Amino acid sequence: MELTKTLQIRKATIVITISYDREILNLDGDKFEGKNINKLVKATLSMGGKLIETATEQFIRPINAEKGQFGSRNITASVVTEILEAIKEMHREMSKSFEVVEIATSEAKVEKAKAILNEVVGRTEILNDNEEQAWRTIYNDLNNEGGEGYVPSRATLEDVEWANKLISG
Repeated sequence: MELTKTLQIRKATIVITISYDREILNLDGDKFEGKNINKLVKATLSMGGKLIETATEQFIRPINAEKGQFGSRNITASVVTEILEAIKEMHREMSKSFEVVEIATSEAKVEKAKAILNEVVGRTEILNDNEEQAWRTIYNDLNNEGGEGYVPSRATLEDVEWANKLISG
């Protein structure tokens, strides 16, 4: 998810881009968004259509009451303050959007967790990830003569632990 804002401050044009994305978890071929959010803030400073400097959020900061830093450039503190206020507002907007996505993602995760727990009911043996991979190789070799073919996907101990942890809160 990405948000871009352009600020025109005196002769300078500052384009701020914020992107948020979640880490991707791979659970037996099903991909889910994790809890961690990767946030990236990038800003460009241009004057007269010419790119002057590019900076990430950690390199946009006030130095003192009169000067600020934008990447390797010194600019006025008031401009830095305007940029940082815009970034703060953009973070608020992105956070609101991510809350909506998080609710839908959480519901999908709960459904997946329930499906995993339903799948293991009545199974006499649940293998860990490494044992399951070995079982899948043997199954493929026996039933598909080592070639490409159907290999059933089964929940592992790690999947069951994740599902129980998610459902129990």
